[in-house]
Amino acid sequence: ALTLPFLEWDMTQPIPQSAPFGMCCDVMEHIPTNDVATVIDNIMTSAEKVFFMISTIHDNWGEMIGCELHLTVKPHSWWKAMFGKYEVTHEQDIGTASLFIVKRYAA
Repeated sequence: ALTLPFLEWDMTQPIPQSAPFGMCCDVMEHIPTNDVATVIDNIMTSAEKVFFMISTIHDNWGEMIGCELHLTVKPHSWWKAMFGKYEVTHEQDIGTASLFIVKRYAA
């Protein structure tokens, strides 16, 4: 059986792992807006092609703990612009979330 290691990491720092493919689901909306570009760059440096699923609505659970959980709630067009220096090979706005497949350009 294939086992994958769990890596707990501050994504504002370069990611020490690399892979041909990555998956980033239910993460980006939790990143402070000022850190989004850095996190995207770190993810795209560590994987050649990445699937992103990003919530575009405010969370309902944060109030249960007295904390806003979705720190960057932006429309699909904003997120697409954030991937501007990479190749977006697929995108879909499903209303409550944005889906992207993003490919790193060859260095």
